[in-house]
Amino acid sequence: MKILLERQEVNSGKPDNDNRTPLFYAAWKGHDGVVKIVLALGEVNPDKANYSCQTPLSFAASEEHAGVAKTLLEWEEVNPDKPDNFGRT
Repeated sequence: MKILLERQEVNSGKPDNDNRTPLFYAAWKGHDGVVKIVLALGEVNPDKANYSCQTPLSFAASEEHAGVAKTLLEWEEVNPDKPDNFGRT
């Protein structure tokens, strides 16, 4: 994964049709190592929300991925009180 993400032609912050980035998917699935690699590249907004205003942190928390949530909370840009479209934080 690290080799792929370090290639210049790979945009680690590019969202899909639902506005979900690779960081979002890694957080959602609990891949803390991938989350750390993507964040270390410095090319992504760790608080970028999808179209439902759900962030990588909100998905990590909802899936009970405590390690990923802790990693994301270490970033100043991550707002733990950012509500989604349903008002959930």
